[in-house]
Amino acid sequence: MSIAFRAASSGTGDGATITVTKPAGVASGDVLIAFLQIKNVPTVTGPTGWVLVEEATPGTGRKGQIWRLVAGGSEPASYDWTLSTGNYFA
Repeated sequence: MSIAFRAASSGTGDGATITVTKPAGVASGDVLIAFLQIKNVPTVTGPTGWVLVEEATPGTGRKGQIWRLVAGGSEPASYDWTLSTGNYFA
């Protein structure tokens, strides 16, 4: 078995959306993992196909979430998570 790791460390937030760029070289069947750190513990809606795997709220006004996706034959250049109004990306 061979495991390759690729990282896309870029992410931006505008108060309502977090956009994460797809790593280079993603192939069908690859498992993509996204970690989000969010302030003010908002409600987060993931992109189509992404599944929330784990969520932690350490009591500091922040929330950490781990999401996963098994890549299909054609993936977009980036993925958007939607945050509830008035909350923002950390």
